[in-house]
Amino acid sequence: MENTKKTILHASVVAVLLMYAYYVKYIFPPQNAFLDTVLQFSRSLIHMGIVVVWMISIKKRIIQKSVRTYLIAVAVLLIFWQYVRAVKWYIIFDINMFTRCCWYMYYIPIILIPMFGVFIVEYIGQPEHFEMPSNMKLLYIPAFALITLVLTNDFHCLAFGFPKGFEYSDSCYTHRIIYFLVMIWSVSMGIYFIVMLQQKCRAPGNRWFQRTPFFVIGGALILWILYYLSIFCFDLTSVTSFIIILLLESCIRSGLIRSNSNYEILFGASTIAARIVDDAYHVCYESDTAVPLDEKVMRQAENGPVNLGDKRLGSAEISHGRILWLDDVAEINRFTEELERTGRQLAENNDLVKAELDLREKKLHTAEKNRLYDRIAAEVREQLDQLEYLLNEKDSPCTIREKLVPVCIISAYIKRRSNLLLMAEHMKAVPAKEMEFCLRESLDNLRLAGVLCSMDSVCNGDVDVKYLVAAYDLFQQSIEQLLGELQAILIKMRISENTFFLRLQLDCPGEICFTDVSDWQSFGGQIRITRTDDTLWTELRLEGGLSL
Repeated sequence: MENTKKTILHASVVAVLLMYAYYVKYIFPPQNAFLDTVLQFSRSLIHMGIVVVWMISIKKRIIQKSVRTYLIAVAVLLIFWQYVRAVKWYIIFDINMFTRCCWYMYYIPIILIPMFGVFIVEYIGQPEHFEMPSNMKLLYIPAFALITLVLTNDFHCLAFGFPKGFEYSDSCYTHRIIYFLVMIWSVSMGIYFIVMLQQKCRAPGNRWFQRTPFFVIGGALILWILYYLSIFCFDLTSVTSFIIILLLESCIRSGLIRSNSNYEILFGASTIAARIVDDAYHVCYESDTAVPLDEKVMRQAENGPVNLGDKRLGSAEISHGRILWLDDVAEINRFTEELERTGRQLAENNDLVKAELDLREKKLHTAEKNRLYDRIAAEVREQLDQLEYLLNEKDSPCTIREKLVPVCIISAYIKRRSNLLLMAEHMKAVPAKEMEFCLRESLDNLRLAGVLCSMDSVCNGDVDVKYLVAAYDLFQQSIEQLLGELQAILIKMRISENTFFLRLQLDCPGEICFTDVSDWQSFGGQIRITRTDDTLWTELRLEGGLSL
């Protein structure tokens, strides 16, 4: 209702001013030429002032920048039209070339305003960054061509013709082809403007009200016809200017051209508790749901949201002030408390689960250790039994010292054999040097028995651990069978990723009988045993890829 009252008030003021401008020469009959000029100038100032006020309102109301620019350009052309008319009639009294030039300049706004209307239609319904198609800008060519032809009419008389004796008069002339082209241009552009606005309209509202521009055009046609029939006499320039303003204003009011009219009412009716303040934090606008806030609290929101219990105050900078709003965070706070409570419960559950997992890990670790120990015990069961027998047998001290040698040899084998088994749990290929380490430790213990030992070995690369285990088992069988008779041992070994060669030269009278060679033979390995006098030769050979 308040907005309607404002509209009625503004319309009433404009109507009063226009009535004064029309009837001023009848209300105050001029006593002299100077007074007449002053009164006529007051009429022009009223006309131009109304256009200026409308132009200022356009700058405030129209949202889309491109549409706003063209509407302001229309207002500027209307002011220019009023200005050249005032110069022609109230400043220059003699008919000369300059007065005719002012007359011809009437057609600059007559030609350009309809074209700007077509450009406005192109931007209706488009996003802010929309660029008008290049082919539309070609309309400037015929527009400026028509303007040029009208302004140079004194040279060709294609727009206005003058009878003989009335050359270049502004009261006695005839219309010619350029004039009619200008009229066709203006009328066709105006019709296109109205029709396309109706087709592009997507704004909700009264469809009859949105057809107001048609009524404006219809009324304008009636006035122009009455004017040309000399039935109704009026200032054609001023009336046409205000018809154009009325037409554009009807398009804005009916929603055909988007504007920010009634935004103050919409802001007040908003369900958001918001207010707009100036730089000094004086409230300019506020919604009906806004609550009183202290200026200190509002200033705190400049650095970030301010929590006010179940409300949160937000702030954002706008032109010449700030907008502040309250967000209802009661539900968020409730969910946050529930999440915190759930988080604490989950943390407690996580501690229990972690403790359970640690216990399970320890059990699995212990089980894995037991499995490895059981496997090692199963693999070296025979050697363990021998150790138990040797260590539990009760003999003389001299006999015990003699048994220490096989105990050390068997213990070294168990140690190294277990080490190979542990390595096999984590990796398939181990350095070939591991075989050299196994043999050297066994030889060190054989020296305790007075056996002469020597080894020549070259071990390179990584080898599958199962080959080393099988070869070391066969070596141990040889040593255990010949331990009491063995006098010297010479080992030559060559291991690489493609070849495994082990030769044992044993000085002893005894013979070797390998009890289990299935593992070695399953790999394709070969065993050869030869004797010459008191020397026993044993060769283990395996050809082919030994690495993974």
